[in-house]
Amino acid sequence: MRITTKGRYAIRAITNLALEESSKPKAIKFIAKEEDLSPEFLEQIFFRLKRTGMISSVRGPGGGFKLARDPKDISIKEIFD
Repeated sequence: MRITTKGRYAIRAITNLALEESSKPKAIKFIAKEEDLSPEFLEQIFFRLKRTGMISSVRGPGGGFKLARDPKDISIKEIFD
């Protein structure tokens, strides 16, 4: 099975959110910096993940993204799809 760059980045981003100890939303720029990813590319990936219901977003100051479901309920296959 061939894994695309989008797939690898999505797994890294979801893992980053899953390991976040607080339930506060996390900005894309912080995730991108921590994972050494392009913020623009990560934004495109998060748009798709948000449509699937895996992540949710919070707008405004202190906003960002967080997991919408328990990390145990998200499979690698689901992230790739």
